[in-house]
Amino acid sequence: MRDRRPRGEDDARHADVAYGLLVATTEILMVTGDRYEVDGAPDVVEATIVGAARGSIMALARLTEATDAQPLAINPDHVVALRPGQPD
Repeated sequence: MRDRRPRGEDDARHADVAYGLLVATTEILMVTGDRYEVDGAPDVVEATIVGAARGSIMALARLTEATDAQPLAINPDHVVALRPGQPD
């Protein structure tokens, strides 16, 4: 079976559960005090949030919750902090 990850890319960015690799997660802290753990390395999540902030008015950052794989859309103006998720 062939590995489908792009060559030369960081494994944390393209980790696949089917291959038994760990998936990087990022914790997001909102102004309301809510915390979300989402799939993706902090730099990738940050880029998604910044992209939404630079988009049209009320563009939401579309992410996936790490705990239950549910889609999550957040307002980038309400993000306070990002940090790497904690391994289980």
